[in-house]
This record gives sequence, C-alpha cells and structure tokens, in this order.
Amino acid sequence: MKTILVPTQNIPAMKSTLETAVLLAQRTGAYVEGVPLWYGVPEFVVADAASSFSIETYRARRDEENGGSTPAL
Repeated sequence: MKTILVPTQNIPAMKSTLETAVLLAQRTGAYVEGVPLWYGVPEFVVADAASSFSIETYRARRDEENGGSTPAL
C-alpha cells in the first residue's frame, strides 16, 4: 500500500497542501498520513537539572504558531 506523508502545520497554505495530497492519493490508490512539524509537550516536563529546556520558550513558540491562542485541554 502506498502512503503519502504530509507535514502539517497551522499555516494558511495547509488547506491547499492537504487537497493536493488527497487528489494525488485518489489517483494513485494511496492514503494520506499527516505528521506534525511542531508538536506540543506536556506542561510538566522531567528534565535534568543542567538542562537548558525552558517552558517559557515553548509557550512563546506555541502561542506564536497558534496566533496567540492557547489550545484547550
């Protein structure tokens, strides 16, 4: 079975990207599978004390990609 892997992101061009992938899948007998380019991390992260991971940085990037809206849980 054929698979068309489509990177997904919350951008305006996503609609036409998905429509194109569906048309191609219909022509070739494939199915479409989406892969997020940016995925959320849980609010609570277990990290080493020396880690440079910042939840504030994550939140700023998430809000930037979502247009300032925070996704509902």
